[in-house]
Amino acid sequence: MADTYLSERSVREITGMVVPVRFTGKTPICLAENLLALTLDNLQKYLRPENVCLVVDGDERSLKVATKVRDEFSKSGAGAFQLLHLEENRGKHYAVTEGILRLVGNESIHHFVVRDCDADHFISDLPNLVRSACHISAQERTDRVLVIGRRIDRHRPLGFGRGQMEELCNRVLLDAMNYRLAKESRILNTQYYAPYGDVPDFKSGYKLYSRGVAQLVFRRKPRLLCLSAKDYWRHGAEPIPIVEAVLAGAVIGEMNRTTFDVQPTTTFTESSAMDMHVKTLAWAFCRLRVPLKCAEQMFNNHIPRLQLANDDAGRERLQAIRRDTLKLYASYLRESYSPSRDIGKPRFF
Repeated sequence: MADTYLSERSVREITGMVVPVRFTGKTPICLAENLLALTLDNLQKYLRPENVCLVVDGDERSLKVATKVRDEFSKSGAGAFQLLHLEENRGKHYAVTEGILRLVGNESIHHFVVRDCDADHFISDLPNLVRSACHISAQERTDRVLVIGRRIDRHRPLGFGRGQMEELCNRVLLDAMNYRLAKESRILNTQYYAPYGDVPDFKSGYKLYSRGVAQLVFRRKPRLLCLSAKDYWRHGAEPIPIVEAVLAGAVIGEMNRTTFDVQPTTTFTESSAMDMHVKTLAWAFCRLRVPLKCAEQMFNNHIPRLQLANDDAGRERLQAIRRDTLKLYASYLRESYSPSRDIGKPRFF
């Protein structure tokens, strides 16, 4: 069998990891310490500890948690990972960017894995993301690879409403990227997506960036477009690197991953999640240069297909995302916008 997979020892030698650390005041200190310790548990089996960077996103409380966990990890004799403290809370995308820039100077690291700090991204899934990246790189003869740790079901960990909103955003983002690539006589390579489900889990926080992608995406000057710097860095951690990687010719793959049935802790409320979707989709339309009417039709194509559209309140939430996204985008284009029509309940399924 010529196409074998990497051993865990080989994975360990070529992989680095960034963990942005931020726990809200609603998370008890003892729970935060336990979740972060679980996130890092047994990491020395899969990574060299010196190739791991925890980035504390401007929060003194989270810094105390990370420092305590690091000290206990070091006392165990497993080694010491890097701890980067950002004095200002600028958002997850900023924290991830700073962490990757800290590690990218190490030429032995070929793949950069990003995991959240809440123990919902199991480290035992990491080798398969690296193996997938190596396989895609060999098959496609490219160093530009991005692998998503796909959740088999988003509704169970997120709740039905948030899961449906993410589904809408994933579908619209996919359409927008396909539009832009078609204008350039290109097409997305979809053969490495997970076999079940026709839309990638773009919003998943468990991702791998190859060195080629990391250098292109995280070293470049940010394109703010329709966003303030605050919103760009706070909301852009998942969609912005995806869009930039695709425009740079990267191949996207997916590997199914483990997740909890309910998130252990979260920094999101429903309103903050909607605000994030609105602003990042508007940014994507700007970056991908999608005509306003086409952007509206992308929403209109997908809203009726979602189960949440059967519920009056749920359908209004989906339409609110459409309305606010297109208003923000139209403002950037200096065009006027008013919704052409409301989306009614789906019929005859």
